[in-house]
Amino acid sequence: MLVMRVWIWIMATNACLCLSASAQTNPAIDADALEALKTAAEAAHSDAVIALRDGDVIADWNFGVERHPIETMSVLKSVVAVAMGRLVALGKIEGLDQPVHELYPEWKQGQKKLITIRQLMNHTSGLQDNPNAGAEIYPSPNAVSLALAAELTEEPGSTFRYNNKATNLLSGVIEVADGRRMDRFMVDELFAPMGIEKYEWYYDKSGTPHAMAGLQLLAHDLAKFGRLMLDDGVWEGNRLLPEGFVDQLIDQSQPHYAPYGLLWWRLPESTKFILDDARMSQLESADVDPSELARLRPLVGRAFDSRLDRDQALEAIYGSDWRSIVSKNFVGTGVDPVFRRQYGEIVAYYGDGYLGQTLLVIPQHRIVAVRQVKRDDDYDSETDLFPDFKKLVLNLVTDQ
Repeated sequence: MLVMRVWIWIMATNACLCLSASAQTNPAIDADALEALKTAAEAAHSDAVIALRDGDVIADWNFGVERHPIETMSVLKSVVAVAMGRLVALGKIEGLDQPVHELYPEWKQGQKKLITIRQLMNHTSGLQDNPNAGAEIYPSPNAVSLALAAELTEEPGSTFRYNNKATNLLSGVIEVADGRRMDRFMVDELFAPMGIEKYEWYYDKSGTPHAMAGLQLLAHDLAKFGRLMLDDGVWEGNRLLPEGFVDQLIDQSQPHYAPYGLLWWRLPESTKFILDDARMSQLESADVDPSELARLRPLVGRAFDSRLDRDQALEAIYGSDWRSIVSKNFVGTGVDPVFRRQYGEIVAYYGDGYLGQTLLVIPQHRIVAVRQVKRDDDYDSETDLFPDFKKLVLNLVTDQ
């Protein structure tokens, strides 16, 4: 039997995961599953894969590539979340519910005065954001100033919308609250005590590091943040984060989207895609074209157990061009496109980045796994994204 201290409760159709640092288990590692992970990782042209159980290495592959720091992409967001915990531990901010205007007084007006640090982290700030960071954020000379000047597109707290611009403001929050630039703060307060010595940062033209992406780390060092999370913010006997802060990061952080915590994604054991009368009513209220809704009617009352099954059903309705049709008619309506989702128990949490960068933590089995791939001209998203990485890591553990 697995021995663990994991509290699970159901919120609507969603499961919420809380964990304790003292979760303990000693599962067997399936040799065939380990070989399957290695084969798939190499086929996806991974540059580095490491998996640890209770800090002990169970997989460490670089497939002939020289070990070097690799851009973590949006996995940096999850690392920044840890840095926010360190900021709280040092008493530099009162907590995550502190209004941002207490650090930036120019926001003490209108609805911006309602925005909290937590809302910057759970993507409910309501700040206007262009999903294409290359079109707005990277050309900007100062990402923090860009975020501060952004208009609101929704009432704060009302909508979950993944937001790079809002995340970058956390770089400024750390600097104003502590006095050190975010990269210096993280190097001094996290990297140094955790023995992380090789790293590179991206800076905008003002010399400000982004919080959305832009940190290069070795796979072994990125995995250390997973180990810190497993141990409730304690690193080799030294408490770096407030007790219980990790639970805040991995609990469902807002009522709109269950698989998201605070800059960490939550992995359910299963996801069902359901189209029922209630979802059709939502789509009607969102002013979706009635003719498109009529074409969906044959799917009402059906539930699909995988994205593949869902996609095949949509293709049967709309034809091979179904993706562009769904995007044109359903994306941006304020609800998830077409189907509502029903989530099973949350079994892991992870940082997720462009190209397939992943930091995965499985608390029940004390496993941390990292996958990295460098960006180059040979990268092919069809073969190299490696969406099965998380599933293959979960398959490593047996109870035999």
